[in-house]
Amino acid sequence: MRGVFVLIALLCAVYIKSTPTYSMVRQTEGTTASVTLVDTGYPLEEASGESVADGHEITDSNLVQIGEGLPSSTEKPWLQGSASTTESGRLKTGGRMQPATAGQLLQDSSSTTKSGITQDISDEHARVTAAEGTTSVVDFELVSTQQQEATSESDSVARSGPEPGFLDFSGDLIQPEVYNKIENPLKSLRTTFGAAALVINTVNVVVLSRKSMRSPTSVYLMALSVTEILYVTVEVIPLIYDAITPLTRTSHFYFTYGLFVSNFVFASLGRFTYCLTALVCMERFFGLAFPMRAVTTRLVRFPKAIVLVSLLVLLASHVNIFLKYEVYLLEVRDNGEEIYSFRFTEFYTANADLMDTWSLINKVLFAYVMLFLSVLANILLVFALRRHHRSRLEMTTNDNQTRRKRQDRMRTLTILVSSGVFTILSLPSNIHSMAALLASYGFNSPVRHTFLFFQLLASVLFELAFCSDFCVYVIFSATYRATLRETFAHAFRCGTEWVKSRTHSEYET
Repeated sequence: MRGVFVLIALLCAVYIKSTPTYSMVRQTEGTTASVTLVDTGYPLEEASGESVADGHEITDSNLVQIGEGLPSSTEKPWLQGSASTTESGRLKTGGRMQPATAGQLLQDSSSTTKSGITQDISDEHARVTAAEGTTSVVDFELVSTQQQEATSESDSVARSGPEPGFLDFSGDLIQPEVYNKIENPLKSLRTTFGAAALVINTVNVVVLSRKSMRSPTSVYLMALSVTEILYVTVEVIPLIYDAITPLTRTSHFYFTYGLFVSNFVFASLGRFTYCLTALVCMERFFGLAFPMRAVTTRLVRFPKAIVLVSLLVLLASHVNIFLKYEVYLLEVRDNGEEIYSFRFTEFYTANADLMDTWSLINKVLFAYVMLFLSVLANILLVFALRRHHRSRLEMTTNDNQTRRKRQDRMRTLTILVSSGVFTILSLPSNIHSMAALLASYGFNSPVRHTFLFFQLLASVLFELAFCSDFCVYVIFSATYRATLRETFAHAFRCGTEWVKSRTHSEYET
């Protein structure tokens, strides 16, 4: 156990100290666009695919498409839209661009930063350009270039709305100077909550696995804590990689991990937390409202099997992430350095409608529906608790039955509060995701900084949701508090004995 806490402490230190991210500033001169990557505190993978906190997936509506061979906005009217966010609560993209040709291709003028300092791209810094295709991974926009053959249409680019640099923000609720002041404190708060979630959920797993806490309910709660640990750990890994090997953001590992591993984990595990919250609420409802029948229900009899099946279904439903993008070798420089990029797969370009529908179904079914079920189950739990309290007052039972019913009621109350808090903290990011579909609300809109503020605030609340369970358990559950004290006392005794044994062995030698 001591080794586990040491590892968690190291991960937290890395998580807090090294949180690089990218936002995008796009400038346009004639038909040549340049992309500047600005360090803002979040890793690559959250800018390039499906994540989960707000239940929103990256689709064609999140892409600025340049080049022939991709669906045009006339074929897909939803390409004419506004900015949207990822499932992890991060902003993705703003205005839209219809397919263009050589005259509109993004030119080799990108730059990338470390520690908030913009630097021009050189042989020491990664850049993503190619004759046949260029893909720049940024927090707010994904630019995919497929072909570079010149045609007679290369003199114009159809856009929905004005260029970001020429927007009038005078009517913005959150003015740029105000947002600049509150941005870093909110990001620091989000990072702090993420680091705390690692420690808190590790404690939850240790306590819930103790014999005194074992029950069908604890299985769901333990699975929820493990899921949240994995979710935050996946965020930490690229930060460690970036700290060890800086300025390698065009390596094969970086794109592969960002596009497939982290996006897959964020999308599937993030939504899995919604499913587990709904399951534990329903399990408690049946246990309290129908105590005799609940023993025979699968939710109570086979909690481990239910968790495993739910996880497998979530993982299988999100394999579309692996079918949408591919990593390819962009160029090999004179010094032997390999530069990688990513692009749409041929399967996606041939089945774009199917893939987008698949993503939409995942979002609706595993995010919005599950959150609705959680809210519904919480309402049912409130009525079940009131009914249980009245029946308990009318019945005369022995002390053991009274104690058992009181424990059952407190367990249900704990689940009600914890699931309610988690659902409330998860709702803002999902509401923001739906609002981001409006053409008048997004990164490339006159209310850009209002959009950024609420998007950042929603991501902070989602990280806070990972820390809420522990606080609720400590406040409402006497059994959890007692088990927590026993766990720490046992760990302290083991640590003391280990120190004494080491001291004694060193004295003898």
